[in-house]
Formats: sequence, structure tokens, C-alpha cells
Amino acid sequence: MLLTITQAGHAKEQEALASGAPLPKLEKLLIGAGPIQAEPHLATAVTAWYEAPILTVEQLSQGALKLTAEVGADVEGHIREIGLAMEDGTLYAYAPYQAEGGGLFKATGFAFSFYVIISREDVDQLDVNYAPLDVDALAQQIADEANARINAAIDASMVEIVRNISGLNRVAYTQQDQLNTLEASQ
Repeated sequence: MLLTITQAGHAKEQEALASGAPLPKLEKLLIGAGPIQAEPHLATAVTAWYEAPILTVEQLSQGALKLTAEVGADVEGHIREIGLAMEDGTLYAYAPYQAEGGGLFKATGFAFSFYVIISREDVDQLDVNYAPLDVDALAQQIADEANARINAAIDASMVEIVRNISGLNRVAYTQQDQLNTLEASQ
């Protein structure tokens, strides 16, 4: 998702350039339920129900950053807007989330990992698609794989047990024959 730098974010940049002071650190992503801002650059706040710490920052190029965050499996809420807050509380960047579909309801039971991009470069080729994760199907796939591995281990063990029992049976038959031979000779 491409975030738009807000007027407040731009003003902070200009202030830092003019004063020579460092720009406040990009601190967290704000996940909100809306209402969404029609013009992202004019956004001043997010109706945040969750604050996601920034997990990774990757510099894609001279003018583009990729920030990664996660909403935990125990958290539930409607995602309609995402904002990037600076450590001083300034809303640096903003974007509506899947506005054409009314956002996304994030239920409990699965973590929602996502990334956002802030860029001063042309990103027309950027195409990001999100798909919900079917936790039940994933759990069944893991269970099926585990069962297949357990069954393969059991089969290998059974083959080894049968091989050992067959060898013991041969020894028992051989000794029984020897015992029968000794009894017959007496």
C-alpha cells in the first residue's frame, strides 16, 4: 500500500530542513476504522483502534521506504485507514485501505502482516494485492502433512519390527528343530 505524505508530514520535513534539526522518527502505523479522508494529503488524524509498531524499515531506493508491521492474532477490528505517525505524534503519511470494498474486517485467529511504501518516486508499476488467509484450511494442511510424516515414520518402524521378528522366528524354528533332533536321538 502506498501512503501519501500529509501536509503536516511535509511541514515537518521543511521545518527540519530549515532548522537543521533531525526529522522526528517514524514510530508506528495507526490502524483505523474511518471515516476515510477523501484527500489523503489533507489527513490530520486516524481514528485508530490499533497502533502497530514498525517491525522493519527497508530502503527500496533513494526516495522510497518500505515499512512492515503486524496486527496480532488476538486483535479484531475493521481496517479502513492506515496512517504513519512520527514520534512527536504528527501524522506523517496516510492512505485509505481498500476503500472500494469498504475496507477489511480483521477477525481474531490470524495475524495480519502488511507493509506500506512511502515514495517520492514514480510507483505506477506498483501492484499490491492482499488475500485473506483461511486459517482452517491452513490448519488442515498442516495436520495432513503431520499425519503423512507420522504415518511414514510408523511404516518404517513397522518394517524394521517385522524384519526383526522374522529373524527371531527363524532362530526359534532352527532351535526347535535342533531340540526335536536331540530328543529323537535319545
